[in-house]
Amino acid sequence: RSAEASPPLGIRGRAAGRRAAAAAWKKGNTRLEAAEGGAGAAAMATPAAEFRLGQRVCDADGFVATVAYIGPVATARDPERAWLGVVWDEPTRGKHDGSVSDDEGRVHRYFQCEPGRGSFLKPHVADAGRGFLDALAERYVTMDAPFIAPGDVLPGAFAPTSSGRGRAIEFVGEQKIRGKQQIDRIRLTTLPGERIARIEENVAETAGHFEEVDLQRNLLSDWDDVARLAAAMPGLARLTITGNLFPPLTPGVAASFVSISPSALPSLRKLVAHYCGLTSWCTLRHILRLAPLLEELHVAGNTLFDAQGPLGPTDEAAGEACPGLRVLDVAATGVASWSAAVRELRLFPGLQELHLGDNPLPAVGEGEAELPDLRSLVLTSTGLDTWQAVHAISRFASLESLRLSDVPVLRGRGASEVRPLIVVAVPTLRFLNSSPISARERQESERTYLRRALRVAGEDPQAAARDFPRMAELQDKLGMSLTTSASSSHTTLAAAMVNVTMRSVAPSAAPSAAEPTPKRIPTSLSVGKLKLMCKRMYGIEPAKQAISFRRDRHGIPEAMDRDHMTLGQYGIEDGHEVLVNEL
Repeated sequence: RSAEASPPLGIRGRAAGRRAAAAAWKKGNTRLEAAEGGAGAAAMATPAAEFRLGQRVCDADGFVATVAYIGPVATARDPERAWLGVVWDEPTRGKHDGSVSDDEGRVHRYFQCEPGRGSFLKPHVADAGRGFLDALAERYVTMDAPFIAPGDVLPGAFAPTSSGRGRAIEFVGEQKIRGKQQIDRIRLTTLPGERIARIEENVAETAGHFEEVDLQRNLLSDWDDVARLAAAMPGLARLTITGNLFPPLTPGVAASFVSISPSALPSLRKLVAHYCGLTSWCTLRHILRLAPLLEELHVAGNTLFDAQGPLGPTDEAAGEACPGLRVLDVAATGVASWSAAVRELRLFPGLQELHLGDNPLPAVGEGEAELPDLRSLVLTSTGLDTWQAVHAISRFASLESLRLSDVPVLRGRGASEVRPLIVVAVPTLRFLNSSPISARERQESERTYLRRALRVAGEDPQAAARDFPRMAELQDKLGMSLTTSASSSHTTLAAAMVNVTMRSVAPSAAPSAAEPTPKRIPTSLSVGKLKLMCKRMYGIEPAKQAISFRRDRHGIPEAMDRDHMTLGQYGIEDGHEVLVNEL
């Protein structure tokens, strides 16, 4: 996923499946750029009355928090003084859980949060942020502003030379670059982490022509600010508000939005609102009503579902179908049941791309087939735990691209082992985990799938029917059967022999061992006896051997991990390569 989908630390709705992404944010994105001179001159004089509950603030070091309490604190020296009780995004920035204990041991609770995330701040050290226009003016200087490099030379900057003298560093083209960055010429602006807390009333005068705005990781916390932005920019087509914290978008809040921006979001095609603290699926419904032309909606990391289904009150008036939506990202939103999710997904009959990663979802596509136009599906880090669940993905008849990894049914198995099975289980795929599927790979995958199915059928026919539902179809297509793959079907010694190429890929093997060695061996030979032969050839103890085979040097290796099975049962044929690795 792109950086815009990575979670800011501390914002509600974080998913355990995104720990790696969260770690990346912790290194460089958990703080905003602090204003020069600390929290800023404006914040130094801000009284407590100027703050409100739910407001986003930051301190002099750029750490972000949400105001959860405003008022006196029992343990303060001045019991009448108003303090700000805040919950930090950074889990270890605070000192308590929203409560304090006085000298007599009595507990005074002012708000609730996780231990170590709560603090009380004096109002003058809390930065309430700045306006959109202030950040814009700082980012884009005017043509008459002082140059960084007057005369194309950076003042006081020198590069060392071989003679020991410093050579002035030139900065050529500053005026030309500045000319292309004038506000009246640009259509896109990115202002991440700029402490923007409000959208001014007069934004239209300066930025009314903007078509794309990126405001991720700022201090916005009111939908009215989004409405003011929409009212000022009627041509706004793409908006990113990831990492800002908003309340649920209720009917009342939606009405306020429309009162500010009567046409709502008339041109919006793409909204990215990852990790915005949203806790109601109805918020998405209202967004769709406000943005009738929306084609992409990205809301990963918001708590929109629980085990029973979508969160929030039922609002039938907000549940009209949205046939124009093409891309929906609900990764890490708590989706735990496909039947519950599909009731909402029916609102999007034209959906072509669906992101469901990092959800405890055990299966998709059960029951009646849905989403007839779905072409791309992401199921990374979900709860798929059976091969029936993998085969159920094939219910999406138009599916061409699938991302499937880090799920229970695949764990402990290599990519070369599971990829052929997925390719066959979902026959419409053209891309698996972003890698194209060629016609040759599909053919090899079908043979691999059938060989494994026949091996399982020889031991447990019921398990084979359950986990390999395409076995009979591929038997008819490829002409392979359990009897023809077993050594017992051969009537002569010549028919029971195959010509293979042995090759060692063990790291400790001598260079000569990597050279191919032709061998003619019986298909009745067990893998255990093959390992004894490999010990004599390559000096690797049988217990440390990992043997696999492939159709040719460009084929996908398939593990031979059952010592009692024969080469015939694995489907070894003339021309195959046997690879010997070391554990």
